[in-house]
Amino acid sequence: MKPVDEIRAHYNQSPETEWKRIENRPEFLISCRFMARYIQKGDRILDIGGGPG
Repeated sequence: MKPVDEIRAHYNQSPETEWKRIENRPEFLISCRFMARYIQKGDRILDIGGGPG
């Protein structure tokens, strides 16, 4: 199995668990901090694989 397939299988085995991790308050705050630091007004964002599973 290719490494990318192993990663895909890991996240596909329990999407509900991954959603809970993403919605967790510390995860949310860390994500907001990084977005505020690196995303500037007028930037464009391409979201690839932003959800679980």
